[in-house]
Amino acid sequence: EYRERGRPPELRKTLITLLERLKPITVDGVVTNFQLAVNRAIRESAVPSPAHNSEITTSETTTVRPRQEVRHE
Repeated sequence: EYRERGRPPELRKTLITLLERLKPITVDGVVTNFQLAVNRAIRESAVPSPAHNSEITTSETTTVRPRQEVRHE
C-alpha cells in the first residue's frame, strides 16, 4: 500500500514489470557469487596459505605463484 501512494497507475505497472524482471537476475547473481565464495573457501583450505609458502614448485620444475585477488569495496 505505501509503495502505491503518489504514483500513477502506469508507473506502478512499469515498476512491477521491472521488479519481476530484476528478481531472477538478482537471485542468479547472489547464487553465482555464493558459489564463487564457496569455491574460493575450498581452494584456500586445500592449499597452503601464500603467507606460509609464496611459491609452489611442482615436480616438473614449474613454479606457480599465488594469484593476487582484487577486492572491490
